Amino acid sequence: MNTWNTEALPFLKSTEQRLDELARRNVENLRWSMLKNLNVSFSRFASRIKERLSETVAATQGAMEAAGERRNACGGSIAVETARLEENIAVLEKLKTDFTALRAGLAQTAGSANSGFDLNPSSTIKLKKLPNFDLLLY
Repeated sequence: MNTWNTEALPFLKSTEQRLDELARRNVENLRWSMLKNLNVSFSRFASRIKERLSETVAATQGAMEAAGERRNACGGSIAVETARLEENIAVLEKLKTDFTALRAGLAQTAGSANSGFDLNPSSTIKLKKLPNFDLLLY
């Protein structure tokens, strides 16, 4: 048997043993570096998610508070505002049909006339005063 202890004397190790040891060290260094980078990445990701969640919660709470204040300001009833909006929708629908009729009349007049548009007083649409449209920004 060989009684020589080659571990204590690195210069007596074979080249293969030295290469094995260097490869193990390099692999361990790479593993450790990758592990640290992954931990840092997951930590950053978790902190970003926490920030976004807290922003979302704050925005939701703000919207809920604004809705509560609006409800309290309206006395808990939105019937008046709903009626006003329905009137505005009806006026806009009427304007749309009037405009469509005007456009169709102009197209027929332009198609039948030789020199362009023939607008006689009976074919014009009189505009009436429109109700005041208040825009509510919330």
